[in-house]
Amino acid sequence: MKTISFKTMIMAAMASLLFFSACKKDNPAPQPPAAKTMAGEWEGKYGNGNNAPVSYWAFDINKDGTIKLKTVVNGVYNGSGTWTLIDNVFRASYKYDGLATPQFITAIVDVPTGVMAGKYSTGTEDNVKGDFNSKRK
Repeated sequence: MKTISFKTMIMAAMASLLFFSACKKDNPAPQPPAAKTMAGEWEGKYGNGNNAPVSYWAFDINKDGTIKLKTVVNGVYNGSGTWTLIDNVFRASYKYDGLATPQFITAIVDVPTGVMAGKYSTGTEDNVKGDFNSKRK
């Protein structure tokens, strides 16, 4: 019977070490559910065209994937729709009460600080009307 040399054993051990260390072991931190992350009242400002955001608006983002909007401080909600959060990208589509034209929001959310900033569109997502920013209350 032929014996395995010490040199061969060392080479086999090194090859095994390289093989197992090369395996991908991505165990990302678990993400909080989107509903828990976003649910609540958000308040901010929007701007028309290239103007800086100065006009008030607020969102009530619900855990069930629905959203309500208002454009007057202490006013009633005058729009509603649905929302999603994928990674840190928030999207919503909604309509104002009595209007048929769909509206869209696309924003980047900084979950730890409760801040989002992005763009809003009318008619189609490509028809950008201005920028907005918002913060969780």
